[in-house]
Amino acid sequence: MSDLLEIASKMKESITIQDRTYHFKTYKSCFLGTDAVSWLVSSQTAYTKDDAIALGNQLLEESIIYHVTRDQNFANEKYFYRFTE
Repeated sequence: MSDLLEIASKMKESITIQDRTYHFKTYKSCFLGTDAVSWLVSSQTAYTKDDAIALGNQLLEESIIYHVTRDQNFANEKYFYRFTE
C-alpha cells in the first residue's frame, strides 16, 4: 500500500487537477483517466497502457482515488476521478 500511496502522491503533483463540467454539472478538483494513464506510462511507473489501467484500478480498490460518481472502474477514458483526501 505504501508504494501505491507514493505513486499517488507523485501523480497528484504531476497531472492537471481542476474543476470539470459534464452534462451541465461541475465536478470540483478532478483529473481525467486519460491523463493518469499517460502520466503512469511516461513516468515509467507502468510499462504499457494496460499496466497503467491495472494500476489505476488498484488505486481505486484501495480507495486512494475514486470516480466522481463512484460508478466506474478506472479506465483510459475521459472519466473524472479524484484523490481521496
